[in-house]
Amino acid sequence: MQITSSFNRILINRSCLLVPLLLITALVLVQTAAGIFFLLTHINAETFEQLHVREETIAVLLVGFGVFLEGREILAKHVHGVTDFDHMPVEASLNHTCEIFG
Repeated sequence: MQITSSFNRILINRSCLLVPLLLITALVLVQTAAGIFFLLTHINAETFEQLHVREETIAVLLVGFGVFLEGREILAKHVHGVTDFDHMPVEASLNHTCEIFG
């Protein structure tokens, strides 16, 4: 039970939200560079299919991250043991932002 609680506290930490964002950004940059290289060099069906599969993978990761952001408030309420964040303005603001952009 203690391990789960510690893991949940790590998940709702504000700095923890930065890690998946940076990873997804790096994946998108690599995919963009690969797409540009593909357009400037030999165009073949196999390379095109590989690029397409990578784009689908990034899309799935983005959807999963968005779902996590939308559900952050529920997890934060569970970890903090509160029903609202009126007395925690930073958490309330972060939860609102995650809900909007998730």
